[in-house]
Amino acid sequence: MFQLSLSPKLREHLVQVVQQQTVQPVLYDSSMDRLAKIPGYTKTADADNVRIFHGREVRQVPNAAGGQGCVLQLCLANGADPEGWTKQEVADYNGWAHDSRRPWRQGQQLEREGFGGFKSKFGNTAYTLHHRFYLHLDKRNQIWLSAEDGCEGEPVQ
Repeated sequence: MFQLSLSPKLREHLVQVVQQQTVQPVLYDSSMDRLAKIPGYTKTADADNVRIFHGREVRQVPNAAGGQGCVLQLCLANGADPEGWTKQEVADYNGWAHDSRRPWRQGQQLEREGFGGFKSKFGNTAYTLHHRFYLHLDKRNQIWLSAEDGCEGEPVQ
């Protein structure tokens, strides 16, 4: 069970998208059950806040909903988001690789890299792995939020 958290900048952006009736986030059909299957997929750190989103899997969050200590945090890509990916996260992204071959970051490291307030937001013990995310339907027509490496979850009531 993961809690979903949107950075204030991404939330603001999505509200503007709705109000201005501009390009809405894409919800892919069930045939796109992996990010690599979407049209125009590339193995890069690129995200556009429409088809692909930047985010993080944050673990050991003491007050996370669901009781598992886990939060999926989505943030604004390519914008001035204080909670967005750091330059170092963009530079070393390889989300198509297995988690064991990817850099996990402790809160102190993220704060040094530019995400000020990470520890106050998620707790002193929290650590994270950055992912690209997208939205798709499954064969039951249920929406899923999925990471590039295949980790995914569906909303619960």
